[in-house]
Amino acid sequence: MLPAFRAFLRASPVRTLAAMKRAAIVLLVSLGLSGCLTTHECTEMGCVDGLTVDLRSASGAWAAGTYRFGIMADGVSLTCSATLPFASAQGDGTPPCSSGDVRLGLSGSALPAAQHAITDLVFTTSPRSVAVSITRDAKPFASATLSPTYATSQPNGPECGPTCRSGREVVDVP
Repeated sequence: MLPAFRAFLRASPVRTLAAMKRAAIVLLVSLGLSGCLTTHECTEMGCVDGLTVDLRSASGAWAAGTYRFGIMADGVSLTCSATLPFASAQGDGTPPCSSGDVRLGLSGSALPAAQHAITDLVFTTSPRSVAVSITRDAKPFASATLSPTYATSQPNGPECGPTCRSGREVVDVP
């Protein structure tokens, strides 16, 4: 047997108990301090504030025509427009919406004309109320009034930024 272990076994129970208490205190203090010395690592995942309104076509296809979107978001009037099928000049830099606070999603420009679509309205703000009125060739096409709900997300955890607030709603179109 090792001499130190033999000495430990021969030590009086009082001295052994006192040594064990001191060792336990040193262990607990060192574990507690180790938590203070560590740093929290954060990833750099991002998120986006705002509202997305998906425009869901029952047939999956959008008929040819000129579409105009009249939007009232928290009392602010906005308009967006697009013509299907897309002209070759589509995407010429002219924004299809009257404000940078909303974007009209256009899809399929590289596909056959029958697959061109208007996919969504994306707001960079988080409006409490949104009314959308859509016309095709100046005739009523669809409308909806929305009271969006929003979720808060912290993709890197509560100790790290960013914190984002986003919502998603659906408007069914014929």
